[in-house]
Amino acid sequence: MVQLKLKRFLGMILVIVAGFLLQNSILPAIRWIIYVPNILVIIVCAFGLCSGPYYGMLAGVVCGLLMDSVFGYRIGFYSLVYLYMGYLNGICHKYFFYDNLLIPTIACGLSDFGLGCYIFVLHFLLRNRTNFQFYVMNMILPEMVCTIVTGLILFRIIIKINAKMEELEKRRSTKFV
Repeated sequence: MVQLKLKRFLGMILVIVAGFLLQNSILPAIRWIIYVPNILVIIVCAFGLCSGPYYGMLAGVVCGLLMDSVFGYRIGFYSLVYLYMGYLNGICHKYFFYDNLLIPTIACGLSDFGLGCYIFVLHFLLRNRTNFQFYVMNMILPEMVCTIVTGLILFRIIIKINAKMEELEKRRSTKFV
């Protein structure tokens, strides 16, 4: 049982690191991409919806700490919002079905919009830059659309990885019984 949880955790870490590298080094280097999708939001949403609030929060904390260690000037800025994102998506775990991509699409869009608003309030509004409409129209909405479109592709991959891990857990648990 401990080995399976360790394998699930290591698989989650591998997916998060691959998504982080894709989001922050490979996609920005492609010149024709204007808005880079937030792949870490997609990963946190997928793990929260597929595995529940515990794994959603765990993925959120790991993604947040990774973002804080590379881009943050305060530890905990991104960790907090990704933690809440993972928890709220994990609550919706009971409404999620693997065949229906409507809930992951809505969850991904709302999570990205919430992250954009969080960044606006704590980075811009506190510095008396109050043009929220400009920020929403030029930053949040284009990134949200790009994240949703990318999420439709990545959700299928992450769902297959999660289904494989659940299959291994079920097979392992039936061996001992």
